[in-house]
Parts: sequence; structure tokens; C-alpha cells
Amino acid sequence: MREPYTKEQKQFLLQHGADLPTSDLANALNKKFNCCHSEQSVRTVAKRLGIRKSQKHYAAMGIKNGKLLGTIKIVGGYEYVKVAYNQGGFYKDWRRKIDIEYEKAYGNIPKGYMVITLDNNKLNSSADNLCAIPKAIAARMASGRGKSLWSEFPEVTRTAIKVCELCETIKKL
Repeated sequence: MREPYTKEQKQFLLQHGADLPTSDLANALNKKFNCCHSEQSVRTVAKRLGIRKSQKHYAAMGIKNGKLLGTIKIVGGYEYVKVAYNQGGFYKDWRRKIDIEYEKAYGNIPKGYMVITLDNNKLNSSADNLCAIPKAIAARMASGRGKSLWSEFPEVTRTAIKVCELCETIKKL
């Protein structure tokens, strides 16, 4: 049977709810008022009371914006790694794993270049599969007169890059 919340219990939730994890809050509430509210019930009532977890709560758990540093998620087929907190948006807080692995193996990515995977598998971030190419070449590879020049075979992709570089050089003449 459902046990209603008293005014004192609701006041306790308002006072402590923002700083405690829900499980600890439920335990503290049940201990103080000798009741038996479930964790889910406490979560629901706290939400109805407008209680939001504080930065103190997330800092105690080592979390900001819901994700720990080093968390990996897939967006657009690429693995992204959480590298910072609140630096000004997704692309400053998260970096593509292939970019991180390229920098570990070869140093900084030159300005105007982007890192690509030679086998066209966006999840394969091994150093021998990564290559930094000018963004103009990447655009030419994607358009390729109606056909994409990307291949699942690294040798074919390398050759296509060389052909696009040759086309860019001829275009400049």
C-alpha cells in the first residue's frame, strides 16, 4: 500500500534532495521518519517538487553534464570521447577518437587538415589506418563526379587521395 508523504518529509526532500543520490536520500528519509518509501517513489516525489541535482552532487560523483571524462559515444558513425567539461559546446567537450589517436601517433593535426580512416571504417582508430588530408581533398573525394572515392581497401583510398591531390595541383596551374 502506498504511504503518503507528510509535510515534514517533503521539507526534508527539499532540503537534502539536491545534494544526495536518490538511493541515499531514500535511506536517509526512511531512517529519519521511520517509513518505507521506495527509491522510485522518492525520485518521483522529488521530481514533482522540482528538485534538481546540484553541481555538488555531480562533483561528488565525478560527473558533469551527465558524462564522465573518457566516456565514449557514437555520433554520425564516429566514436567521440568526452575530454572536457563546459568548454562551449559539444565539439569542444567531445573529440573524435580518431583525432586523438592520430595525435598520439603523429603529433598535432595540421591546420586545414582532417583525419580520415583509410579503410572507411569510422570505428577503426588504429594508427596505421589513420591519415591526415587537406579538407579540400576530402571534399573532392566525397564528390568524385557522382561517385565517392572512399574505399574499404586502404591502398585504393591512398591512390584516390593521390589522384585528388594531382587534380588540385593541375587546377592551380
